[in-house]
Amino acid sequence: MKKLLVIVTLALLFQIVKSQNNIQENSITHFHQNWEAGFALGIVPLMQEDKVSLGLHVHLLRQIEKFEQLRIGIGFENVLDEHTHINVASVLDYNIIGGLSVGLSPGILFLKENGIWGRAFSSHFELLYEFEIGKLHLGPVCEYSYSKLDQHIMLGMHFGLGF
Repeated sequence: MKKLLVIVTLALLFQIVKSQNNIQENSITHFHQNWEAGFALGIVPLMQEDKVSLGLHVHLLRQIEKFEQLRIGIGFENVLDEHTHINVASVLDYNIIGGLSVGLSPGILFLKENGIWGRAFSSHFELLYEFEIGKLHLGPVCEYSYSKLDQHIMLGMHFGLGF
């Protein structure tokens, strides 16, 4: 399972890097509307449990006027499995070039296991490539989450709406 995950992640990263060669010289930066409401849906291989679940990440981002490549906001993540896994975080998103962005989301993980709630500081790291179709943003996303209670990756698809 881990080998498959590594292969899928490397293939996704290769596609992102390869697609950067197709960016025209006049479209170096990627412009968003002032706000974006979005979500990502994907597979979540749970490293500590050796199984795969479904993950949902929701966010609301605001572009910073003086730094057009930088967005801040709030995010929520839920891994949909038999124990409750909820993460609430602040989001810092930086557009590197074209549709390629990286994100950092420090937050708090709430994890319910065997009827007992635990919480811990968490860090989410995200690599995203977005294609804009009008106000709609679509693209592959790879996320890594770490806390002392849990760690996982999510490979999925990002959907956003700019306004």
